[in-house]
Amino acid sequence: IYVRSNSANDLQWTYPLGYGSDYNPLTISNVSNDVNGYLSIYLINSKHPLTDGTDNCLTKYVSLVHNGLNGTEFDAVYTYSDGDIPGIEGDLDEAGYLTGSGWVTSTSDPANVGYDHGTNTISLTDITSWGDLTLGESSGCFDGTLPDKYTVAAGNWNTGNTWNGGTVPAAGDNVTILHATITLNTSPTVGNLEITEAGDLYLYNRNITVQG
Repeated sequence: IYVRSNSANDLQWTYPLGYGSDYNPLTISNVSNDVNGYLSIYLINSKHPLTDGTDNCLTKYVSLVHNGLNGTEFDAVYTYSDGDIPGIEGDLDEAGYLTGSGWVTSTSDPANVGYDHGTNTISLTDITSWGDLTLGESSGCFDGTLPDKYTVAAGNWNTGNTWNGGTVPAAGDNVTILHATITLNTSPTVGNLEITEAGDLYLYNRNITVQG
């Protein structure tokens, strides 16, 4: 789903996400601050690529990718399906929200990230960074080593706001393009390069050197 926003009301909806017979709505509410930009909402039918382990996390996750909506504050509620649960639902005891600072979880920040097994929901409150939302086990799911650089917004490669940490990848960094269209406006050299199923790299007649 792709949204062009000029006001809070442009973003405040229940978005009808789903796969097959599954209905996985995402509701965004209480939007404030910077509301002029673009928002892309993806429902990815696979385990999040930057979680650790194999069967300790929901098998679908939702991703919120912005272009220009820096510092927008909002609340959100995402509903997962019983079929997305590997094994026992009670084992999935930590919600995780991937931002430019890494995984923020219901353990590290319970006031802003939460979940409810009874309603199959994951919730965000007073959030100011768009990112990826999932539910996993507290033992290991969110403890893996993240790549040096991963995308947090759509845009040009050589723009800091495109990447976690607010800086562009340095030569030799391991890079993951998660769920954004990235345009090369330079000719970088990276270590490993991963482009996930919802990510795009537009070469724009430029070269990228992959050493990994």
